[in-house]
This record gives sequence, C-alpha cells and structure tokens, in this order.
Amino acid sequence: MRKLFLVLFVSISLAGCSSNENSAESVDLTAEDESQKHEDILPIGILAYAEQITGKYIMTDMYEDGEEKQLQLLTKASIDVELAMIELEADYDPDIPAVKDLIELAVSVDNALDEMIIGEFSTKYDNSVEAGQLLGELSRNYLDGELPPTVKAFTEKESAND
Repeated sequence: MRKLFLVLFVSISLAGCSSNENSAESVDLTAEDESQKHEDILPIGILAYAEQITGKYIMTDMYEDGEEKQLQLLTKASIDVELAMIELEADYDPDIPAVKDLIELAVSVDNALDEMIIGEFSTKYDNSVEAGQLLGELSRNYLDGELPPTVKAFTEKESAND
C-alpha cells in the first residue's frame, strides 16, 4: 500500500511540476481521448479483466489470515484491481453493460481487499460470496459461463453454470 501511495505521490508531483504551456494541449487531447473510447468490449477482454480483478484476490486464501505473505499478495491484488478500474474507466464507454458489471466486481473485490489489508477478516466470507455472485453473473451473462483461469483452478469449477 505504501508503494501505491509513493507512486501516486511521485506522479502527482511530476504532474504539478509540468509547464502550463501544455495545459491547453492536454485539455484538447483529453477531449479527443473521450471520443476515442471503445463502444464495446469483446468476451476475451471481459475474461482478461475478470482474471486481473479476481486472480490474486482468490489466491490470498493460500495463506493464514494476517500472515506477511498474505499481506504482500493483498497489496499486489489491490494494485491489480485499481489498475483494472482505471483502464476500464479510461478506455471504455461507461454505458457498456459488461463494463459496468466489471467495475461493480472490481469495487466489490477492492473493498474486500481493503478490509483484509487493515486486518478486518470477519467479513472475509461475506465479501467472497458477494464477489463470487458478481463474477458468476458476469460469466453467465457475457462468457457463456466461462470462468477466469485462476478461479477455475482454485474452485475446481469449469463453468459458472456448474
């Protein structure tokens, strides 16, 4: 988590040091980027984002609650989820149903990770049930039941329809 804050701080500092001459160009580029957002997301993209959001999260169960290795994995998982949300919001039209569902899954997983990072494990089961339900709906609605590879391996389920 400290690394994330450090990266964020350095990024903000560098942005603040930039010249004001580029501000108008940046605004124009941002407006241009807005019109360049994808209008659709392919199933392979949905599966890739679902894996990025849930892959490390599900692997945290390999360790005892509060163990140092688990905390490291929780931090890495949180970064993956944050990056997925940033990419989805930046690259895709927010009205795409699959994108909305991916962001909802990411928010759920991110909240679960944040709770575990601060040592709150009493909600771990409920959070994993919620994330599993969201992932199952996503898989059934857009992927014909296909699950991300890590979820398949850990749950030993081939499909969300099982």
